[in-house]
Amino acid sequence: MIEFRALGPAELVGPEGADTAAVLARPKLLGLLSFLTVGATRGFHRRDALIGVFWAELEQDRARSAVRQSLYRLRQFMGESTIETRGDDEVGVSAHAFRCDVRAFEDALQRGDREAALQLYRGDLLEGFYVPDAPEFERWLDQRRKELRQLASNAAWEVAEQEAAQGMTNAAGRWSRRARDLAPLDERLLRRVIKLLDGMGDRAGAVREYETFARRMADELELEPSPETRALVDRVRERAEAAATGAPVSPRAVEQSPAGSPAPTAFRDAGQAGFGRAVADRYRIERELGVGGMATVYLARDLRHERDVAVKVLHPELAEHLGPRRFLREIKIAANLTHPHIVPVYDSGSADGQLYYVMPFIDGESLRDRLDREGHLEVDEALRIARDVGEALAHAHGQGVVHRDIKPGNILLAGSHALVADFGIARSPFLASDSRLTTAGMALGTPLYMSPEQCMDSGEIDGRSDVYGLGCVLYEMLGGEPPFTGPVAESIVRQHVNSAPRPIVDLRASVPRHVSAAIAKALAKAPADRYRTASDFVAALTHADAGPGDRLFRVRRRLAMPVTVAGAVLVAAILIGLSQGWMKGTSALDPNRVVVVPLRNRTGDPGLDVLGNLAADWIAQGLQEIDVIEVVPTATAIHPGPDLASVAESSDAGTARAAGEAARAGTVVAGSYYLQNDTLEFQTQIIDVREERLLRTVAPIAVEGGASNLALDSLRRRVVMAVAAALDHRLLPSPASSKPPSLEAYRAYLEGHRAFYHGVPLRMRETLEFMYQAVALDSTFADPRFFIVMAHANLGERRAADSNVRLLEPYRSRFSPYQRAALDWLAAGLRGDRVAALQAARQRGSAVDLAVEALRSNRPNESIEILTGIDNLSTFYFQWQTLMEALHMVGAYSRELAETRRGREVYPDRLRILNHELRALAALGRIDEVERRVGETLLLPREDEVTAVSVMGEVAAELRAHGFREASLGVAVRAVQWFRSRPAEEAATVRYKAGMALTLYLAERWEEAEAVFREVAAVAPRDVTVRGFLGLLAARRGDREEALRISEQLDGMADPYDFGREEYLQACIAAQLGDLDRAMVLLREAYARGRPFAIFLHRDMDLEPLRDHPPFQEFLAPQG
Repeated sequence: MIEFRALGPAELVGPEGADTAAVLARPKLLGLLSFLTVGATRGFHRRDALIGVFWAELEQDRARSAVRQSLYRLRQFMGESTIETRGDDEVGVSAHAFRCDVRAFEDALQRGDREAALQLYRGDLLEGFYVPDAPEFERWLDQRRKELRQLASNAAWEVAEQEAAQGMTNAAGRWSRRARDLAPLDERLLRRVIKLLDGMGDRAGAVREYETFARRMADELELEPSPETRALVDRVRERAEAAATGAPVSPRAVEQSPAGSPAPTAFRDAGQAGFGRAVADRYRIERELGVGGMATVYLARDLRHERDVAVKVLHPELAEHLGPRRFLREIKIAANLTHPHIVPVYDSGSADGQLYYVMPFIDGESLRDRLDREGHLEVDEALRIARDVGEALAHAHGQGVVHRDIKPGNILLAGSHALVADFGIARSPFLASDSRLTTAGMALGTPLYMSPEQCMDSGEIDGRSDVYGLGCVLYEMLGGEPPFTGPVAESIVRQHVNSAPRPIVDLRASVPRHVSAAIAKALAKAPADRYRTASDFVAALTHADAGPGDRLFRVRRRLAMPVTVAGAVLVAAILIGLSQGWMKGTSALDPNRVVVVPLRNRTGDPGLDVLGNLAADWIAQGLQEIDVIEVVPTATAIHPGPDLASVAESSDAGTARAAGEAARAGTVVAGSYYLQNDTLEFQTQIIDVREERLLRTVAPIAVEGGASNLALDSLRRRVVMAVAAALDHRLLPSPASSKPPSLEAYRAYLEGHRAFYHGVPLRMRETLEFMYQAVALDSTFADPRFFIVMAHANLGERRAADSNVRLLEPYRSRFSPYQRAALDWLAAGLRGDRVAALQAARQRGSAVDLAVEALRSNRPNESIEILTGIDNLSTFYFQWQTLMEALHMVGAYSRELAETRRGREVYPDRLRILNHELRALAALGRIDEVERRVGETLLLPREDEVTAVSVMGEVAAELRAHGFREASLGVAVRAVQWFRSRPAEEAATVRYKAGMALTLYLAERWEEAEAVFREVAAVAPRDVTVRGFLGLLAARRGDREEALRISEQLDGMADPYDFGREEYLQACIAAQLGDLDRAMVLLREAYARGRPFAIFLHRDMDLEPLRDHPPFQEFLAPQG
């Protein structure tokens, strides 16, 4: 007979001839044997059940073959009689040839022999064992371990009660502690143990049991004991103190307090009370807030500053390990972290032999509290919290600080933001090895959220460990549970090291695919396979606010109605701030318009090149405080083309004139900086470029090389005063001075700035990477946030843009009036408030912004008036496109055609300009030219989302709108043919199918279009536009009931940042059903919710029934 000892480390003892070692050496074979032997149900198991536990990833035939081979090997190694079969489908272990201690344990309990059962229970089932790539087995094993451990704990407690009843106090204490060891997080059992030990007079032992439980509960579950348990141990403490001092025992300590009664004192033992007395001159301890794995937290009153604070007192064992010097060194690092999403450290020290630190008291709740109450969070909110935490971590990592214990309990929720707490126990990876806070037995972190390298206590911990922890937290926020769970910490740790988590979409199908992919990468086992930085993780969560299926139709009908320039690309103009100076041809240079060009680096050190741009930027921000002059923002000065760049090579007045003319500025600030020994010297001049004369030389600034920020602040003050004195002696500004950004942060900002002005999606991604890096390097540097907002907006990621707008609000007081107006404009646009956006653009005084908002608000004539006269198409290409759209919206097709042909002379290979030209030709009815020229679209390279087929779709829609239906169908058919000519691998993509569906719709191939739309709907069932098209197709085939049903389904489906998209689709369905008045109600509602007016409205084929409807004609008419 073979004996299988499965309780504790696995052992197989067999007769001679049995190769039990071969089974023990093969994890899957041992796992299979264990499942067959100790499964909760005795007897036979179906083979398909074994497949699901061990070979779920294999195809059915291969999986069945794997079962047969494994059973054959078990018979081969242990003997034919050990494995039995019943029929063709069931398999089991022979009770006659096989004996298992698990079965013996359960049998002993069944007959009431608890002590015999406990002698068999040597440890957890298959202690330390796991099967790679078998997650279902791991879940079964954890559950079975939990069941058996609970049986053993119950048995030990029953023995303890029996011993206590017989007066065997030592034996009762021993058995009760074994019961607690077997169920360390069973709070009901804890209370039984406390009462038992208290009744036996071992009150110190009862308190120790409680404290051990409380710390383990905080570590593993991020919870604290219930009020009932705390009240119980308080009574035990009071009785212990009374017994020690001879003081009378209060009635409360004798009588049973009601469950849930709070502890009446701030401190739970005399040692803690001593701490309160030691800090009484600074803090008045009010009450205990909670007990964590590393510290006890108290609410206190800061007597000096009259504010509530949270005081964290480290547990004695951690304090002893750290020591005061090491702790204060660590806490000093944490105290220097300044970030909107990091809870700051106010104070720290040692009092009454205990280490503590002080933080603000956050009047909110922890993420742990929120998750305990709600289970999981909405996707948007979970991502917002993750972004806040990620940005905090990025900042800390940039300062060399790793948190090491990212978990919901250390994330505080205050208003709409999340803050990370407990950086006070973080460790700098740059400290000497002998000062590491983590050594054997002292791994910091919570098992549910610990990285594999923390679990293995490798000592090599960096920021990627925090990325893993944040991935675990986000997983729980979305899925309602951490990626790995288990009855004890050891089980969870093993899974972190060895097991892959279930994909988050398995727990919650609505999680966007890009988020699921980002979480999977953050939870990679090897740090090298994770995101390199927390900023990269945040960017991956942010870069796509929807998965591929969700974003296919973010803008309705990309082919027939491509993204309007005014609606997306021109967001890029927001910080350029160009005013009337770049219009109206060669207007006179305005002396009160000032441009600051990058200072020239004459140090000989290329590493200091970025300092010239930083100086220019900082000076320009200071000049904005002079409200009677106009400053060309350094977005123009830094990225100007050859004219402005040349002024950095020389500061003489002749060269400066070219810079002034390029920016239409009459005054130029230029200069250089030098390095002599270790001293940096900055020299600047103010030049009147109209008369080519030097207005003023600014007194030089010289500082030690390492103090460049100090120099920039002084330089800004001097230049601002000099400009004020040179232009108008009555100007006496007192420019606000805040800290310039760090050089490293500005270098990243500048790289992102350069990427941004390429204007293409790939470079927008690069912009985000650099700008997020700049924010991480210097959290007080707000300028990158503007570009983060713009880049996200240009990519259609409005939710991410809006989140970053809100992050700019705390910095409002530091901004210039220009920046504050820009912030207002952005915020209004992102909430779909067209009226407020137009008003903000007017107040801001930026012609570009005003032209864009005028167009969006159906004021194309105003936009035309602003934009007419662009004479530098190469510099103002995007503004020129806005002018083309405005001309089309007012019906000025001949002028539009003339302008586009001027554009073709400058850019003969730009597909977007050919698109404008064909659109104008179609509107003018010049069909022969359209049909002859539309083939040119196949010869030009694509521009972002403007492709040959998207141009064909727009031209077909334009022809149809102007009464040329047959010509329209001809172009649409050409677009269909283009789709059908694509390679098979491309034709299989969802993006291809979406484009094909739209094109077939435009070609009036209704049945084919519906079939493809249904394929797309299977992939993107919640996409509002796909659903809307299915409703439109139902209306077109006369199925009114189905069309109305789908229209009703659209309510609430759209993203809130889509600004009336669902109402617009409902209006189209109503129009196709002939409900013209209802269509107008819905159309007005769509635009009231922020849908921008744009060129496609007049040509939407689904609104054709409204074309002769007077309310629609009035609605469509330009308002200005």
